[in-house]
Amino acid sequence: MADKKVKISNILGSQIPDFIQGESPLFKEFLEQYYASEEHEYGTTYLADNLDDLKDISKLSGVIYAAVPVVLTSEVLHLDEVINVNTTEGFPETYGLIKIEDEIITYTGKTATSFTGCVRGFSGISKIESSNNPEFLTFSTTDLDDHAAGTAVQNLSLQFLGQFYKKFK
Repeated sequence: MADKKVKISNILGSQIPDFIQGESPLFKEFLEQYYASEEHEYGTTYLADNLDDLKDISKLSGVIYAAVPVVLTSEVLHLDEVINVNTTEGFPETYGLIKIEDEIITYTGKTATSFTGCVRGFSGISKIESSNNPEFLTFSTTDLDDHAAGTAVQNLSLQFLGQFYKKFK
């Protein structure tokens, strides 16, 4: 799906009054980062903006769920900012969320076989439902951890989309 809409994070500079920028110079940067995190591929703002397209199954040829399990191809240590895997197919290009064991990680970019610019010990929604409450969101705070080669990597970025289709169906 080609994204042709103007992103809020790109126009904030012209929308914030000069007196606010003068008094709080980091406010604009905070808002830009906030909206960038919401507007990323399959983020909450992206889903809301593209609801019509997402309801049309025929337009979803670009959404790929990995056909093979994604696993680490090398050990990941506490401060590693690059995580090597067998494939990154089906993961967002930027600002995706992955989960390895109990650690949630966000990344700023990817190659065919690695996630780059990783921020480790991230916090985020790790589950969308529980057995007792199908509408319950599990927000997890995680810590840095080491991970062995061969460990499974979960794509948290597509959880909302998967749940959307389950409920839409």
